[in-house]
Amino acid sequence: MEKAPEKDVPLNIKKTLIESFGNVHLLPSRHRRIIERYAIDLFGMLSEVSRVLRPRGKAVFVIGNSCIKGVFIQNSKALIKAAEFTGLKLKNEKERDLPVASRYLPMPEDQNSSLGRRMRRECIITFES
Repeated sequence: MEKAPEKDVPLNIKKTLIESFGNVHLLPSRHRRIIERYAIDLFGMLSEVSRVLRPRGKAVFVIGNSCIKGVFIQNSKALIKAAEFTGLKLKNEKERDLPVASRYLPMPEDQNSSLGRRMRRECIITFES
């Protein structure tokens, strides 16, 4: 069972963050709760980064978007939105192919399998305080 959120995040922020992931409403309720928890965790993490980062300090994140049950999940957009809510400013956003040799799991022979469709690209996102 999915763990309940530990922090209270204002409802309007939580709703906006969840919407920024994309078509989450198309997922089964269990997966929607996982995304909700991830949104809350992103907000908590970025709140802490914002708190400890020096003035004009930079924070760089590498994040992959994903596909769950055939639904594209925009983790990078949710990260950017959470950062905005915590006062961080987007400085740069790049996307690049994720080399097959750099993946944590080898690519299956069938590129159209569920594993083969996962994280083919990664986003490098830079924020400034």
